[in-house]
Amino acid sequence: MIRRYSKKRDMYFQTTVVFIDLDNFKYYNDTFGHEAGDLLIKKFGELLRTVFRKVDFVSRFGGDEFVALLPNTNCLESRRAAERLHEALEKADYFIPDLCQLLEKNVIVSENRKIGFSTGICSNFEIEDQTKLDDVMIYADHALYYAKKHQKGSIVIWDEIKDSFTNEDLIENSKQRT
Repeated sequence: MIRRYSKKRDMYFQTTVVFIDLDNFKYYNDTFGHEAGDLLIKKFGELLRTVFRKVDFVSRFGGDEFVALLPNTNCLESRRAAERLHEALEKADYFIPDLCQLLEKNVIVSENRKIGFSTGICSNFEIEDQTKLDDVMIYADHALYYAKKHQKGSIVIWDEIKDSFTNEDLIENSKQRT
């Protein structure tokens, strides 16, 4: 749609990509087993569906990563959606009650081990060729990498950090993706 309308009508539709990566997921898999990890993925997916709009495309990207494409949404609105997701996760008590039910025992998880997520955001309005959604995804991924490296649990917008993102960061992020 972005390419079709930009060529026919010289119009551009803003689309924002939100990359989400779970924090502390490995801890749950290693400590409580893969069944617990599967539960967390499922519960987080359900939480995503409740927070994002019906018009948004939300999908598991792989492992413990998710991606959301938000049409007609800018980066600040996307940040607010990610903040609502943080609030919803806290309200769900980080799925600890669900984990207790699965394991049929009381589970105590320290604050620094609670499931969380880091977020990278980029909009097609932040790049030179607004029709290249592949580039938007790459930059959202770079913003996510920056969030994971500098402060887990944060929400990072590519346009706000792109000048501080070094070539070494690009190389290191590329290596981690391959």
